[in-house]
Amino acid sequence: MSQLFPWERFWIPIQSTVDHVDDNGFLYDLKNEHPEIFNSDILKFSDIKNKQCLILLGEPGIGKSVTLENEKNKARQDTETQGHLFYYLNLNTYNDQYLLDKYLFENQTFKQYCESTTHILHL
Repeated sequence: MSQLFPWERFWIPIQSTVDHVDDNGFLYDLKNEHPEIFNSDILKFSDIKNKQCLILLGEPGIGKSVTLENEKNKARQDTETQGHLFYYLNLNTYNDQYLLDKYLFENQTFKQYCESTTHILHL
């Protein structure tokens, strides 16, 4: 089993670039050490969880599923408290397009999201 580290995870919009990484691809702690050069495109999950539609993509093994699993219950509570719909679907579990279509596009919560302009969707 892989070792899990309790590191804070950061997310970057797909159109952004990150300039401040070390030779191993880790971010320097610029927010605390050099806030004047901190890249504002680097976001915590709490900064992105209220986006109307959020799809997290990235290389296998970088912690997307683990981080989302850890954030799921808090996100559910926050989302439902604000009157939004919550439907958690781990796309990693669907290796068959038919199953993904069935559990996503035929789901009543997803259909409600599609008909709304105010609800939030996380995939």
